[in-house]
This record gives sequence, structure tokens and C-alpha cells, in this order.
Amino acid sequence: MPKKGVKFQLNDNAEIGNKIYEYDNSCTIRDMLMDFLQKNNSKITLDPGQITFMFGGILNRNDEILNRTVGEIFKNRNNVTVKVIDAGNVVGGNIC
Repeated sequence: MPKKGVKFQLNDNAEIGNKIYEYDNSCTIRDMLMDFLQKNNSKITLDPGQITFMFGGILNRNDEILNRTVGEIFKNRNNVTVKVIDAGNVVGGNIC
């Protein structure tokens, strides 16, 4: 199954920003975001009041977007950058 390379851009956090995560095109956006949070020792929440993931719009805005696949959202792009706005100290917060 083809994969997409995804970089998560979080302010000036070079450790996270320089890493490329790979996801199958069939993976849902929800699963991709949850995987990112788990791999970064973060609070497990997709509450847009605490954390926002952006790629041409807010990815964690509603279930309709969260249930779409990586292939549907990122289409023909091989490597994409998802901007992360962490208003609730979620990334690395390690509190479930």
C-alpha cells in the first residue's frame, strides 16, 4: 500500500519538525493524529481547543474530516507538512 510522508511543524521544536512519519493512504486522519501524539509522549486528545492540526484547514475540526483517509486529504502529495498549534501543552504533556 502506498504511503505518505508527513512532517508535523510545531513552533520551533526541531526534534519533532525534522522527523518524517509515514502513513498508509488508507489510514484515517484520526489514526494518524493519534499515532503522532502517542509517539511524542503527549496527552491523547484531539480537542481543537487544546491542539489544532492544520493542512489546508483544520484536520481535527470534526468527525467528517477525522474519518477521511490520508490518501483523500493529502491526495497526490508525497511529503506534506502539518502545522500544529499546541494551546494546551498537549505535545510532550504525557497526561492522558
